[in-house]
Amino acid sequence: MCCQVPAASSDEVLNDALMLMRHGNKEQSAKYWVNYLSAHMKRLRPRLFAQLVAKGLMTVNDERILGLFHHRTHRLTDAHTALCLKDQLRQVLFQPFAPTRRQVAIIGLIKPSGLNLFTREERGAARARIDEILKNDPISKAVSQAIVEAGATAAIIAASAAAGA
Repeated sequence: MCCQVPAASSDEVLNDALMLMRHGNKEQSAKYWVNYLSAHMKRLRPRLFAQLVAKGLMTVNDERILGLFHHRTHRLTDAHTALCLKDQLRQVLFQPFAPTRRQVAIIGLIKPSGLNLFTREERGAARARIDEILKNDPISKAVSQAIVEAGATAAIIAASAAAGA
């Protein structure tokens, strides 16, 4: 399945990612684009974090390890936002609601990013429902597969983009 590069948005970082995509091969699979953007994230990632900090969604903490090594961490400013998203996803997965496109995209990130949203008793039913939702969405399936292959950097990119949407 091919993905065409979408039109420009009001988001600077997303526009830079779209510009990278426009200069690449015009029509490629979702898996290709996740891998492509992952390879180019050294340039976009700091700006993405800065944008999330500027929006007040994350905080940044700079520290030194053993007094020698600089270490920067980013944390959610408000855990309530994450809890609301988690609750919303649980409702979609455990009740017969049809998910929105955004919810499908986020659900597609649960497994490859290693998010643990469910109790031990819920995991089997959650996995079955996730598979049911994603079987009809080839983009999420391709993105999920690409994330598994590309590793944690791509998961961070996709999750950050989804949180900003």
